[in-house]
Amino acid sequence: MSHHVVEMHWEGDALVGTIEILDTPLGRALRRMYLRGDALGVSSRGWATLCVEANGVTRVGDDFDLIT
Repeated sequence: MSHHVVEMHWEGDALVGTIEILDTPLGRALRRMYLRGDALGVSSRGWATLCVEANGVTRVGDDFDLIT
């Protein structure tokens, strides 16, 4: 394990969070990558109704539920 999530909140359509990097082998590797300036990212999974509009654009429904 490299980190744990301290806090999460929505800013418009973006989910923003704060993590604490742990003092573990993977945490120290993550810290080195961050300090080196590497691009870091996270993934998430959720469920929602998808709505295909007349112009072919797919929109995520208001029932979105973040799972992990």
